[in-house]
Amino acid sequence: MIADKNGINESDVVDNAETLDDLTKRQKEFVKFVANHVPKIEPPDHCRVFVVSHGAFIRNFLSVFCGLENIGKIINCSATKIWVDYFEDDNGNNKFECSIDSRVVNFVDHLSNETSDTWTNI
Repeated sequence: MIADKNGINESDVVDNAETLDDLTKRQKEFVKFVANHVPKIEPPDHCRVFVVSHGAFIRNFLSVFCGLENIGKIINCSATKIWVDYFEDDNGNNKFECSIDSRVVNFVDHLSNETSDTWTNI
């Protein structure tokens, strides 16, 4: 990897083009964009948004915003279910909090013909 040749820790580089700080900033902007473009639904209801991304984006999001550690590689075509609550705090600042279903992190059972209905049960 180019980062290794240049003495840069691989965890400090995403796709050889973007620092983790840049990626995290872009992720915050993405959540804000989605929150501003989905229908406003009052709790306890929610809106489902399907997002497709690359493993580095997903891994960083899980680490920084969901507090997961030692995630490892995100498997191609895997599924990860993340709930994001976007809200305004008491000072009028926009904030968001994440939670996950640990059964659906790097989930690959749906890729097998024998378990094609597994995803619907999660």
